[in-house]
Amino acid sequence: MTAPGTKRCWPWLSLLWSGLLPAASAWPDLKLPDGAHAAEVASHMIYNGTDMRGQVFTSSQSAGDVVKFYRNLWGRQSVLNQIPGWQIVGHREGDFYLTVQVRPDGSGSRGDIGIVRIPTQRSTVELGSGVPHPSNTTVFNDILYPDDRTPARTLAMTNKLSVQQNANYYREHLAETGWKPADPHGCAPGASSCVMNYEQGSRKMMVALTANASHSQIVINLMGEGVARHE
Repeated sequence: MTAPGTKRCWPWLSLLWSGLLPAASAWPDLKLPDGAHAAEVASHMIYNGTDMRGQVFTSSQSAGDVVKFYRNLWGRQSVLNQIPGWQIVGHREGDFYLTVQVRPDGSGSRGDIGIVRIPTQRSTVELGSGVPHPSNTTVFNDILYPDDRTPARTLAMTNKLSVQQNANYYREHLAETGWKPADPHGCAPGASSCVMNYEQGSRKMMVALTANASHSQIVINLMGEGVARHE
């Protein structure tokens, strides 16, 4: 589930790890094929400990032609992979790895562009640190947006609790730590999904819960001062 107000996730990105580098090369510019238009998603985000930036694009060319453009541009230094519905072409350029993920869209195509700073050392960042979650919960995405006008952090997690059990945990835990409900809506008994909003001073937290066949998924979106860092 992608809940309203959450930041974009990048499922194609390998789980690389890095520390935050104090001095680094400038981000490279990625050439676009004719008929393509890109829009920035994040000028800088930290995806599971890895520095990256992201764009989305549309093109009047087919997905196959977009892939061909980058294969010709990067030659033997490019790598082509496929996942259902998508073609992904990647290339290393100095300290960075560039990835173009594209799929058909109408008479043209659309996709994502990712530029990842290649890690120089393994990070000790613990995904989900400083953000409450029940025991035996797996955090699989932890994304920081430290340079946004309003710093933000998005987490995606899963566990075997029901939506109601997760909702009860967050009601109790957030009340104990000074968070207050921002709206009267809650999780009704037996609900298969719900969204709860909380505030703590200028900081905001959205907790979105949904149930699948064997587990529940939790998406937390934090916004405000101090949230875009690992504690």
